[in-house]
Amino acid sequence: MEISLRCRSHSKDERPIRLPLIHLDEIEDIAADPKRARILEGAMKVFLAYGFARTTMDDIARAADMSRPALYLLFKNKTDIFRAIAMMLLSRSLKQAKTALAGNGAFAERMTRAIDEALISMMRAVHASPHGAELLDMKSSLAD
Repeated sequence: MEISLRCRSHSKDERPIRLPLIHLDEIEDIAADPKRARILEGAMKVFLAYGFARTTMDDIARAADMSRPALYLLFKNKTDIFRAIAMMLLSRSLKQAKTALAGNGAFAERMTRAIDEALISMMRAVHASPHGAELLDMKSSLAD
């Protein structure tokens, strides 16, 4: 399954802006390997505690209970890890949204639940971190 996003620009000519396709199968595989999942979970905790700038590959390796050279076998740098975390969180959010939409109740209620569970609750957790603003800023700068 693929998601293709397309939006209109706000310029006079209104040409569509095409964003890259997201392959959901690729997203779901990011944390399928237990070692990668351990790294991503550990890195997420370290990023939330220290922020992106202060976090080192040593910090991430310690949080994942592995050596730094072993970490480099799976990820080339902390930016690569950060991107993988973003994809893992996207995968989780999509699964939560699908579950909420498939649930009982009126469509409006299911949609509200899906948005809350998939987006708002995740954003709330990031904002609760002392480095939440930095991490959100980092996410948008990595997308460029």
